[in-house]
Amino acid sequence: LQAETLVLPAEKALLESLRTVSEGVSAAQGRGDYAEAFGRLVALRAPVDAFFTDIIVMDPNPELRRNRLQLLSSVRACFDRLADLSRLQDVRAPAK
Repeated sequence: LQAETLVLPAEKALLESLRTVSEGVSAAQGRGDYAEAFGRLVALRAPVDAFFTDIIVMDPNPELRRNRLQLLSSVRACFDRLADLSRLQDVRAPAK
């Protein structure tokens, strides 16, 4: 990820939020406080929403596209440090 190629406000904001959240998640995880660690991830919602609203991830410029995809990969990696969320299942009864 090349931070200097992030030029739009939404992508800069996501990177800054990710750095802050990642530090908090690491600290909470180090203490074994997983409730706090997961709680800190909530702070990424607004910057991620803004990113997808304001940014064209699949930009025609390959450098921008690659960097934006790497940023999103970093967001996912922050979540993956705590759990493989793809393994979650909906256990509610099926709708009738």
